[in-house]
Amino acid sequence: MIYKRRSIESKLIIENLGKESYDGQTVFTKRNHAGQNTFFFQTKDAILRNTEEPSLDNIDSSNENHFILPTNIKTGDAWQLVSRPYVMEHALEYEVALQTSTPGLKLSKPLQMDFQIESVNETVEVPAGRFSNCIKIVGAGTCYMSASGGNFSGSVEINVDHKDWYCPGVGLTRTERTETDPSKMIEAVTYLLELEEIVEPSNFW
Repeated sequence: MIYKRRSIESKLIIENLGKESYDGQTVFTKRNHAGQNTFFFQTKDAILRNTEEPSLDNIDSSNENHFILPTNIKTGDAWQLVSRPYVMEHALEYEVALQTSTPGLKLSKPLQMDFQIESVNETVEVPAGRFSNCIKIVGAGTCYMSASGGNFSGSVEINVDHKDWYCPGVGLTRTERTETDPSKMIEAVTYLLELEEIVEPSNFW
């Protein structure tokens, strides 16, 4: 995450546990190094994600079904999701907590995000390597957030620009998300997630 012209880096280790049964249906399970399980499953219309319980290691964790992709993928497919400015919230909570014992953050209106599949043959390069025939998803939305405490007071407009790359045999390979206040009262925050390394199961630990 980049905030106030400084970069904060952290590493997320995820283990693929394969196919299993959860809550009466077949899912593909991933577990992060904090022990949090995330389940992926497919309906006739969509690929969905459900996280077992919130975790500080996943800035966008949620225990509700989260739409990932339509089942039949093609360029131009579009959908809407309700989100929140979670990167800005994370940065502000950290900043405000340093200045007051009673910070206040409130999303004035839901963040309605418009997503679209921009390409199905993207090439993306990350520390783990170069991947081809990837799906690129772009998303954008605007919301209003009020913040009180310390130097923050009042309502601000937040513009969100989001990009995901999903690659064959790998899954989510790169995420870029920038949340910007056009008035510049609050500095823009950028969140970047990149696949760093793929480790075979025998060498995982």
